[in-house]
Amino acid sequence: MSQFEKQFEDMDVRSGYMESTMESTTTMVTPPDQVESLMRMAADEAGLQVDSLMDDAGSTGAALPMKQVSSPDADLEARLAALKK
Repeated sequence: MSQFEKQFEDMDVRSGYMESTMESTTTMVTPPDQVESLMRMAADEAGLQVDSLMDDAGSTGAALPMKQVSSPDADLEARLAALKK
């Protein structure tokens, strides 16, 4: 049973790492001008005026804040570090 739990935890760590990596790469490749253009097009179709709101909003960062993950024990952290190598 402990081997199953260890494999399950390893898979959980790997999937979490892959999710955060994919999330950060897709955030960085989305061109802000295309997002703004799409928002304006949707607003025009709905009859909304967002030009002045977008100008007042300013620019935003490209990366999303990372979630703080609390580690229940040091063994998982050591295994994660070994997986990253």
